[in-house]
Amino acid sequence: MKTVELTKVKIRLIILSLIILEVSTLVIAQDLKSGLIINEFLASNGETILDESGESSDWIEIFNNSSSYVDLGGMYISDKLDNPLKYQISHKNPDETTIPPKDFLLLWADSMPEKGPLHLNFSLSKSGEAIIITENDKETMIDKIVFLEQRRDISFGRRTTNSNKWSFFIRPTPKEVNNTSGFFSLRMATLYNSYKENSLLLNIIISLVTLLIVSLLLFILKLRARNRELEEAKMRYNNLFNNILNGLNFDFNKGKEMELALKKKTLEQHILLENIKIHVWYLIDEKTYGAVNKAHADFLGKRKDEINNANLYSIFDQETAEMCIEYNRKVFVEKKEISKEEWIKNSEGEYRLLLITKTPKLNSDGEVEYVVCSAYDITEQKEIEQEIRYISSHDELTGVYNRAYYEQKLLQLDNLNYLPLSIIIGDVNGLKLTNDVFGHKEGDRLLQEIANVLKQSTRKDDIVARLGGDEFCILLPKTDVETAEKFIERIKENCTKIGLEPIPLNIAVGSATKVNLEDEIEEIFKEAEGRMYIDKERNKDNFLNPLLTSMIDRLFNDGYESIYHVSRLRELAIKVGNKLNLNQHSLYKLVLLAEFHDIGKLTIPLEILNKGDKLTIEEIKLLKNHTEAGYNIAKNFKCLNSISELILYHHESWDGSGYPSGKSKEEIPASSKIIHTIAFYDMLINRDSLSKEDAITELKKEAGVKFDPKVVEVLIDVLD
Repeated sequence: MKTVELTKVKIRLIILSLIILEVSTLVIAQDLKSGLIINEFLASNGETILDESGESSDWIEIFNNSSSYVDLGGMYISDKLDNPLKYQISHKNPDETTIPPKDFLLLWADSMPEKGPLHLNFSLSKSGEAIIITENDKETMIDKIVFLEQRRDISFGRRTTNSNKWSFFIRPTPKEVNNTSGFFSLRMATLYNSYKENSLLLNIIISLVTLLIVSLLLFILKLRARNRELEEAKMRYNNLFNNILNGLNFDFNKGKEMELALKKKTLEQHILLENIKIHVWYLIDEKTYGAVNKAHADFLGKRKDEINNANLYSIFDQETAEMCIEYNRKVFVEKKEISKEEWIKNSEGEYRLLLITKTPKLNSDGEVEYVVCSAYDITEQKEIEQEIRYISSHDELTGVYNRAYYEQKLLQLDNLNYLPLSIIIGDVNGLKLTNDVFGHKEGDRLLQEIANVLKQSTRKDDIVARLGGDEFCILLPKTDVETAEKFIERIKENCTKIGLEPIPLNIAVGSATKVNLEDEIEEIFKEAEGRMYIDKERNKDNFLNPLLTSMIDRLFNDGYESIYHVSRLRELAIKVGNKLNLNQHSLYKLVLLAEFHDIGKLTIPLEILNKGDKLTIEEIKLLKNHTEAGYNIAKNFKCLNSISELILYHHESWDGSGYPSGKSKEEIPASSKIIHTIAFYDMLINRDSLSKEDAITELKKEAGVKFDPKVVEVLIDVLD
């Protein structure tokens, strides 16, 4: 009876140990509800499928879930979250990169883009990384997945029964609907893969090691009943002796061999138990240790003999001891196994998160004889889980919640308990102008500052999310119309307090409130969005006019342009324009061009503008961009929009050698040709200090080359 009881205990402890040794793998997939999704991938392809050249490479399967044809050409794909624009799919082969509705396309992650438009410039990491697809606008994320360790020839993909859940597939299904019957848990996939790679022996060895460890633990427990067992052994041997006298044969040599084998097995189990990283110990009662292994003793910074049979209060501080005793008492009383995560201080004073499992061992009377405990340090694993959880719910650039999290919370808050529910929609003013003129780095800074203002202007439990591009949304549970309007006022005030340059902080906002449960939340969103557009149009001039004034101040006061240079150009422009018989409207645009033709220089660092002729090739290229930057600035302002193209072409040359478009002769607007010519003359006189006669000589040399001969002739006539 006792042997049967011990056998049951062994089986239970073996199962417990296998559960402890189980390693979980986390995968976070981003469900963006887009027409295109990452459906399946294989990060270690050995034999599942070959590419067109007969080589086995990692692959990514994209599924078109829409009802239209979708061309991947021009979109970006990457294996790095911090570099989503790592590789742009070629747009020159639409026949190969277009996915029909409800169909699949395989991309080869083989780091060999020269092989064709479906081959990428990176390979997937077997140890885990990410896959992210971005629209060709470089901002809109289409789909994203973050995954950990993968297995050879086992793919990872969405379940057909629930596309938001991912599973391993021991039978990959490239270019096909995922085979639901083929998915396995990570543990089953790992065992299958181990079998394929002829490493099943390693799993068997691990199981045997676990068995040996548990057997050793039972051996230690039996030492407590040593005296009783010795008595029983004495009786057994007496009985055996009597049996011998009664004519039974007994092989004493075999008994000696069994004793030696038991000693050898005990030594092996001791070696294994003392060299594993998992903590193992048992409890005599809720307050008292029985025995511990080396891993547990080292963690606590004590010798094993200091802990064996010791009271928990002598090992831990009072708070930790009472916490442990509370859960120990629960196991002894309820006679059920428990698992719990506990923060325990180690020998170095550092708190570590341990996953502790405590299993009661019952005697023949059904009472707890002792409790077997094991612990595994999961501190780093928990940190990774939290990081992945944060990445999956937050916007990478601004740190506020992302669209997926917003949509999830909207569904949760759309019920009676959170009414009235207010929504504020915001659209950042000036983001496109900032990106076009000052670059995306400044645009990113603008978005980050706006996000900070929104967080500072709302409550802790409010949901601030970036829906994409320049659009933000705030969910305000239990907030009426009047309170929502106060939040809007606070947002506007906080924007004015931040003196952001070169683009002032400004956001158009609108709100709406769901009061009745039967109101559709989609209609509330549209109502808030409509009020936001009204606010944007109403305050457009209030934003743009001060912005233009600020830019003009910077242009002339910070050294980007000389007011004297502009004054001289304006005077010459009027004289040349009158000589050419320009009408009043054209003359007005010419004078305006003389004043603002170099407004694009605001995007060039002053140290480059002031270097003179000692510019590098890259700096020259950057300097030439000022015509396009000026064009982008001017077209955003009503008063300058009419001269935006004149600004763009004011450095084009008569012979087509100018920039940015290489236009020539009559292709160049007349006003642009005039400003180009008189600006050159002013530079010769005031920067290069040439005499009037020498400057005119230089003008004549460039007539028919850089400048319109007729404009040169009129300018010389005006100068004479």
